Amino acid sequence: MRADRVRSFGAQSLNLRLNRLGDEGCRLLLDGCKENASLARLNLSCNAAEAEVAQALLALLPCNAALTDLDLSANALDEAGVRLIRAALESNSTLLKIDLRLNRAEPDTVGAIEELAKRNQLAHQRTLRRAQDGSRAHSAAAAS
Repeated sequence: MRADRVRSFGAQSLNLRLNRLGDEGCRLLLDGCKENASLARLNLSCNAAEAEVAQALLALLPCNAALTDLDLSANALDEAGVRLIRAALESNSTLLKIDLRLNRAEPDTVGAIEELAKRNQLAHQRTLRRAQDGSRAHSAAAAS
């Protein structure tokens, strides 16, 4: 799939595990995801992703509201790259799950990213509860 087609790609899930995309291929794909409004799950594990992917995520995560699950496990992301991903996740509230196992980052940094994803999960659950409560209140008012 060409990276420029990712913008209009309509699927909700894309599994590119073990596709040998390399750093540049993963980056091109992530660049195309900036304007994609449907892709919720992306698996880029085992693709030799490095620093370019971290830079692409720094640009993608603040502006993409669709992506909720990202697997970057078993790549070659180093500590500096994972810190960039952490910085990107600071301004993202929609990514609920990120897998960074088997990279070259410190466990504390990976743990901090997992905590940010948990923060997003809790906020998402609160939003769902409020929506359900509002729907019940609207139904009760309509029934009266």
